[in-house]
Amino acid sequence: MVTPTYQPRDPSDTVLYRVIADHLETFLAGIDADPTGKGLPSYVREEFDAYLQCGILAHRRDQLERLIRYTARGAVSLERLGQDASGDLIYTFTRPWSDGTTGIKLSPLELLEKLAALVPPPRVHQVRYGGCLAPHSKLRGVITPTCRQQGVEPAASPVSSRWGWARLLKRVFAIDLERCPTCHQGTLRIIAAITSGPIIRKILYHLKLAADPPPIAPARLSQERFA
Repeated sequence: MVTPTYQPRDPSDTVLYRVIADHLETFLAGIDADPTGKGLPSYVREEFDAYLQCGILAHRRDQLERLIRYTARGAVSLERLGQDASGDLIYTFTRPWSDGTTGIKLSPLELLEKLAALVPPPRVHQVRYGGCLAPHSKLRGVITPTCRQQGVEPAASPVSSRWGWARLLKRVFAIDLERCPTCHQGTLRIIAAITSGPIIRKILYHLKLAADPPPIAPARLSQERFA
């Protein structure tokens, strides 16, 4: 049995990398020269530059983290992207369309235009829901689980879109701060908020708990220890 070996891919050998490297400057110059356009957003330019740098620095260990972060995103299928003799790009679909179309033919600048439109703005959620899972879909309330199905009793007041800390802790860490840990039936509620130091110490001493907080270590060691 032959043990499979890992063969790293060189991005600079792909059609997509060559197209971006050869035609990016022309594409950007055409956008900047258009007096009616708003120009290309800076984050789109940064994405193109990051793609080219990842292709060049893929062999460097100090850039490995940056390369992994970039390649973890969704990308164009390089196996289905080809180039004909005239220099145009042929992108083959995974399945034919209803009219029998199996792919599209694009010029290098047209491909860069479509890639620029796919770059999301910074700090924007990458997961988008459509159809019945869309935020404003009329069917979303039919398919989403109810409070009873989630094991949470429905609140008497209208359910808010914001979850309280107790509900979040219960869902993430399975820490139930709303039920009595003794009888498991009653609902916990805040009786009083004590802020007086002497009273807090008296209660902690009665419960045989430490009344003094642990000492806080300095942020860094003093330089005298290294003298």
